[in-house]
Amino acid sequence: LIHSVNTGLVMNYSCDVIQTVCETAMEIARGPGGQMDPGIEKLVRDSFTWSHTAGDTVQRLRTVRQFMMN
Repeated sequence: LIHSVNTGLVMNYSCDVIQTVCETAMEIARGPGGQMDPGIEKLVRDSFTWSHTAGDTVQRLRTVRQFMMN
C-alpha cells in the first residue's frame, strides 16, 4: 500500500492544502502594522520547506506516471 498511487495523490494534495492554509493564516495574522506572529511565520516557513521535500515536481510527475500505468 505504501507504493500505491493513492499515497502519492494524498501527499501532493496535502502539500497544496498545507500551503494554502498557511498562506491564509499569514494574511489574517498580518495586521495593519505589517507585523506577524513569529509562530505563524515559522509555520509558513515550515510548510514551504515540507512541500519542497515531500511534494516537489519530481514526486508529482512520478505519481502521474504511476497513475497512467495502472
